[in-house]
Parts: sequence; structure tokens; C-alpha cells
Amino acid sequence: MNIDNLKNFIAQARTEQVFKELNKYFETKADDSLLNKFKLIHLQWSDLKINEMFISQQERTQSVSKINYLLLQFLDEIKSTLEIDNTSSNTTNNSDELLGNEGLRILFLSANPADTSKLQLDTEFVEIQKILQESPEHDKFDLKLDTNITPNKLHQAIQKYRPNIFHFSGHGFGTGEMKETNRSVEKPPLLSGLIIEDEKGNRKALSQAALDGLFELVAAEANVQVVILNACYSAEQASTIKKYVKNVIGMIDSIGDKSAIAFATGFYRALANGKNIEMSYKYGKNAIALAGFNEEHKVILV
Repeated sequence: MNIDNLKNFIAQARTEQVFKELNKYFETKADDSLLNKFKLIHLQWSDLKINEMFISQQERTQSVSKINYLLLQFLDEIKSTLEIDNTSSNTTNNSDELLGNEGLRILFLSANPADTSKLQLDTEFVEIQKILQESPEHDKFDLKLDTNITPNKLHQAIQKYRPNIFHFSGHGFGTGEMKETNRSVEKPPLLSGLIIEDEKGNRKALSQAALDGLFELVAAEANVQVVILNACYSAEQASTIKKYVKNVIGMIDSIGDKSAIAFATGFYRALANGKNIEMSYKYGKNAIALAGFNEEHKVILV
């Protein structure tokens, strides 16, 4: 059983497949403690499947999100208990290897088309900038900004800066509807994706296939160590480009603007203070929890 693959299934909204794989695993694994926890989570999923005809789409989405969060925690527990990934478990909490001699090039890209709700993307960037400037090793962080991203500007920015960290902030689309304080778009199609801008400043969908092709090219030219898609419903895109980038962070649901900013500041604060990617990711999630937004379960590292 590959834990990373199961996390990818969750990102791809293939929760049923995760339960099938875990069922197979526990047929041959005698661990009563883990098995009992799995049965409790599976029971919640079974109850949801039985009752989904009698609840609203919003209630179903919320229930699936909560179950996915429990599954992600459970998979991390299995990984820790069985030491499946010795590399992660033995990695130190400092970012010396990540920074290297040349430091880190961070590319912050944002898009907030005129026909979408206003996000606090400037606030997010300024907070990240302050955090990195206050770092003991501030000279090792090279933060670049490009706003109002169009297809042409996206190509230009990546080719020009060749980032180690690719950070996109803006709208995404999936199930659900737009709210004033979140990063999703109104009446989205069933498929998920990211929203950038066309040449007139209006919304333009960035398809999963296009993003996949972009990172296939980027991986061949730049040492991208982490991609952060700080937008709603971006976990599916994160899972797609995982084959090109070791660490990809996305959202399995709609996420509030304040939660997205809290995650970003928590992530970069940890990174600036010497933590590695995985620990920085955990600090980012905890920042959402500490702020009381209760959306930390929506952020996933694939």
C-alpha cells in the first residue's frame, strides 16, 4: 500500500477507492487499534452513502470534506506507525538542504479577474514579504511578484524567474457557489480548475491539461521544489502535477480568503525560520486552526 497514492486519490475525489485499498490492507494486517479507527471512519462514509439522497449538495460536500480530513489524518498515522516513508521520518526540521548555497527563488503569482469577487491577494503577498525579510537568512529568499496573470504572463514569469517555489493565489472552481469571503467562483462547472485572466481582465479557466503540460516543461528547466495552489478546489490539479514536482499543496474544497492567507503566512514563517517543506505545511495548517477558521482540513500536501 502506497500512502502517497492514497492521498492522491483523496485529492482526485476518489474517496471510495481509498476505502477499497484500506479494506484490502486490513485483510492482511492485524492491528486492532488502527483497524478500529478505520471502521469508525468507514462507518461515517457508509452512512453518508446511504443518506446522500436525503441531504443537500452543500451538506454532502461538507460531509465528504470532513471524512477526507479524517482519512488524511489516519493515513499519516499509518505512515508514522509503520515507518513507510523512512526519508520523511528521518528528515531534520531545518531547511539548510532546501536553501542550498543559492537560496530559494519564490514566484508569487495572482489573478483576481474583474468579474470575480475581490480577494485580499495584496495582503497575502505583503505578509509573506514581511516574514521573509525578517528571517535570519533573509538574503537567501528571492521573492518575485506578478499579478493579473494571463496565459502569456504565466509563461513569461516562469521562464524568466525559474522558481524553486511556485505560488499561485486566486480563484478556483469546483462544486459549490461563490461567497464573498472565499476563493471559489460563482456557479462553477462540475470539473475543477484555476482561474486566471484573459487580455481584457476577465476570468479565464486554466484547464488541468494545460497546467499539466506547463509543469512538464517547467520540471525540465527549473528545480521546482514545491508548488502551492492557494485556491479553492485545487487539490485535483495538485495531484496531476505531482508527477513533476515532489511537493504540491492544494485545497480539497472551497476555502475562505482569511484561511488561505493564514495558511500562507504560517507556511512561510516556518520556512523562514528553518523548517522543511513538510513541517512548514503543518505549521500553515495549524495557523488556520489557531485563527479559529476550522478549515485546516481542506489543505492537502500530495
